[in-house]
Formats: sequence, C-alpha cells, structure tokens
Amino acid sequence: MAECAYKIMLVDDEPEVLNSMLETIDWGKNGFGPPVGCYNGKEAIERIEEGFIPDVLITDINMPLVNGLELTQYVRRHYEDILVVILSGYDEFSYAQEAIKLQVYDYILKPVTPMQLQQLLVVLRSGMDDTEANDMNGAAKLGAMDFLNRLIEGAVAPEQAEEEMRRHQISFKGCCHIVALLDPDRQSSHSRGGKAQEYTNENLRNSLYDISAELLEHNTQILTVRDKKGRTYLIASDAIASGAAVIMKSALAQILRVFSERSGCTASAGVGHVAMSPQAICKSADEAAGALDDRFYYGGCNILNAGEYPIVTAEKFDFSSFERMFENAVQQLDDKGAFSVLTAMFERMKVVKLPIMQCAKNCQRLIVPFIRFASGIIGEKENVLLEEAWDQYDLYDVASLDEMRHMTQGFCEHVFEVMNMVCTDSSSAQIRKAESYIRQNFSNPKLSLRMVTNHIAVSTSYFSAQFKTRTGLTFVEYLTNVRMDKAKQLLSLTDWPTYEVAEAVGFANPHYFSVAFKRLTGMTPREYREQNPRIRDEHNVP
Repeated sequence: MAECAYKIMLVDDEPEVLNSMLETIDWGKNGFGPPVGCYNGKEAIERIEEGFIPDVLITDINMPLVNGLELTQYVRRHYEDILVVILSGYDEFSYAQEAIKLQVYDYILKPVTPMQLQQLLVVLRSGMDDTEANDMNGAAKLGAMDFLNRLIEGAVAPEQAEEEMRRHQISFKGCCHIVALLDPDRQSSHSRGGKAQEYTNENLRNSLYDISAELLEHNTQILTVRDKKGRTYLIASDAIASGAAVIMKSALAQILRVFSERSGCTASAGVGHVAMSPQAICKSADEAAGALDDRFYYGGCNILNAGEYPIVTAEKFDFSSFERMFENAVQQLDDKGAFSVLTAMFERMKVVKLPIMQCAKNCQRLIVPFIRFASGIIGEKENVLLEEAWDQYDLYDVASLDEMRHMTQGFCEHVFEVMNMVCTDSSSAQIRKAESYIRQNFSNPKLSLRMVTNHIAVSTSYFSAQFKTRTGLTFVEYLTNVRMDKAKQLLSLTDWPTYEVAEAVGFANPHYFSVAFKRLTGMTPREYREQNPRIRDEHNVP
C-alpha cells in the first residue's frame, strides 16, 4: 500500500455489517490503508490509545459499553483533526443534533450500501487531499517568507544563500536588487478622521500587505515580504539597476494609491540603493528603513529614496540662538518676528533631522516662558482661556514635523491675539495691573481697596464696577480667594501651625482665618490638611 494512504477505522457492533464494510470495498483504490474494525466504542478507544490514530472514523451510534456519540466525544477531546462519520439506524432528530454539536463530518442513516460508502470515500479522499496540499503549500510559503526575512535582516550566511533559494524555489529575475519598506503613516488625533477612525495600526499594516500581495501577485520581478512587525517589504530585481528602480517606483505608486482609496489613510515607502547580490539585500533594506524614517521631516504619503536629502549632524543645531531671538520678539510683542524665528528653527530641525522627541522639547522650551510672560500681562480670565487652549495641543501627538510647526505657530498666534487685545484695552490693563498688585501684596493684612485704587490711579467706584464686571468677583471676594489658595498650598506642603499659615496669607486673627477658611472650603484648616496629606517640606513651598 502507498505510504501516503489515509488510515481509517470502522466501528459497528453488528458483525455482518462490519464485515461487509471491511470486505466489499477496495480501500487501497480509494487511497486508504487496510481499515481497522472494532465492535464497540470501548474497543475503538483502546486501539487508538495503543497508537492507531485514524484519519477517518466511521462509527455506529447504538453500541454497548461505549456508544458512537461517546466515542466521538473522546475523539474530539483528544484528536480534533479526525474526520468522524456517524452511521445510525435510528432516524431520531436528537441524535443528529448531538452529532452536529460534536462537529461530525457526516451523519448517514443505515442501511448503508457499498455504493453509498464508495461515494463517501471519494468525497473524504478529495477533501483530505486538498487540505494536505493546502497545508504543504502554506508550509512552503512560510518557509520562503522566513528565508526572505532572514535575508533582509542579514541573517543568512553567504555560503547558504544559494542553497536555501533553491530549496524554497526563490528566483530573482536579475542581478540588481532594490528593497522598499512600506508602512502606514502615523495618524495623529488631530488628523485622524473618516474611515481612518475605524482602523488600528495593525489593521492598516495587514491591509497594506494584502493590497501589495494582491497587486503584485503576477509580477515575477517583485517579491512581497512581511516582516515580524507586520510591515511590508518589496524586493524588485532586474538585469540592470535602472530597470529595477523603474519597476519599484511604478509598483509603489500603485500600491500607495490603492491603499489610500480603500482605507482613507496614507502610507509611505522608503527605498534603498541597488544591491548587486542577494547577500547585499540586507544593506538596501537598512537604507529603506532609514529613508522611511524621514517621513516625519518631509511628510507622509511619500516615496523617500535613501540619500535623497542632505545629511547634517544634529550637533550642529544651536537651540540657544533661536531661544534668544524668540524671547526678544515676544518681549517686544513682535508677532511677525517671533513667527520668523519659529519658521527658521523648524527648517533647521528638518535639515539636521533632529530626533522627534527633541523637536517637541525645543518647542516646549520656547512656549512655556512665552506663556509665563503672557500671564504677567493678561488677566485671570484670559489665563484660564490660555490654559484651555494649551491643553488642546499635544506636541507628542503629531504625524510630522510640519504638523508640529502648524500646531506651535497656531498656539503662538492665539497668545499674541490675547495679549494684543488686553494691551489695547485700557480698562483691561488697569484690572490686570490691580490683579497683579493683589497677588503680590495679599500677605499684607492691611491691604485694602483704597490701596489698590491708589496704586493704579483710578476712582474707587469706577474700579469696583469694572473689577466686578471683568472678574465676576468683588475686591474682597477676589482677595479672599487669593489668600485661601495660598493657604491651601501651605496646609498641604508644610507642617506650619494654623496661626502661622493665617499670618502668612494676611490674616491678623487666626480664629477669623479658620472661620473664613471653613466658610469657603467647607472644612477647617485641620480637616483640609488631614484630607490632603503630602510630603511636607517648607522648602517646597512656592
């Protein structure tokens, strides 16, 4: 019998039925080895445990000791791949239901004729042949994919490359090879929308690979490879370098276009230099990965070639000079000058290819002092709006340097607009000046409305009306809030006695301080301190 024959087990407690099946069928002609016959489920389980694992089990249901359904349950627990066919002389729906639950291959009513059994074997053989062929084909593809991945990684020894290529039936159509790495562009929360919201990065990488494999299925000059991260590599080969480059460029343009149409997202590709041997493909792959990294600087939906852009070391980036120029422009309220500095800084960061995290940190180092400067000019309401606006911008959630530049410039424009509005409004400027005076002198227990109006040189009645309109609070309410905010800090960050806290925030009478604190917070100073425990160190006090 052929070595590849499938193994089959027949189980029936009626000897004449079992013998008829064993003797009337030409099992070898149908691709099966000599069948093993058993008279009940218990005997069948014993033969299986002795080592005979059938590919197909044909069993009666109604048998002593262990019936056909119990035997099927055993097989399902231990050998999921065995195909089970149920034979039954009982046309009962309950048996069929249970057989379906056990995922049997077929359920046939007795009596079974030789012709029926012959037809069943033909169907079984065909299905198992297809499965085996698919398994072998799948294993071959996995082996070839593993080899190509190792080739891209540079993990194939030169003396083994030719032998492995023959074994995996891989043939390059020429001696000139170019590698490209494709990957979906990063979707920031600001740019994500439409169909793009439906996909994770893993989904997008899967889609990009599937589209590449589909479009290049019949292209014998390009191999499509998926790496361990799910990214897509292409290896184009031709007799001449320019031919490989043209083939690759055409394929990439088509893939990126179709991917965008189907997913609503964009992807980019990095392309390495020509490799003149299979062993040099790993170098082209490294260059492709490096070129793809440049999409942060030059934008997505792009084909980036290795060496296409000038390389300047990051050490030549002088942040301090941009910092000084930006600070001078801000202090003079020169928005055009500030934007000019930002543009120059971003262009320089692109040229030197400054790391993404460092680009974001440089922006923060400019903007944080800018916000601090603006806070000293604008009032409380504007500061709240400014903080809300800043919370909407995340410099670390961007897909490109250009998006980071637009975000930074947009926020700076907003700050300049607020400052210009306040500085051109004399009433606002007076209130701002008063707020600043209060924040600087709240610890003085004698601080009064008269002292504030004398400082800013306006009448008390006019100031009171304007102050209430602008802040929503009376002078006393505003002063009390400032003092209580400071008191909360001291209670949380120090172990100072309550009377010292009261004195530090401008209350000459500790008892009155405690009453005012509870009225505002709903807690006594002691209760507040107990509910807000922190590491207390008087040097930590702002």
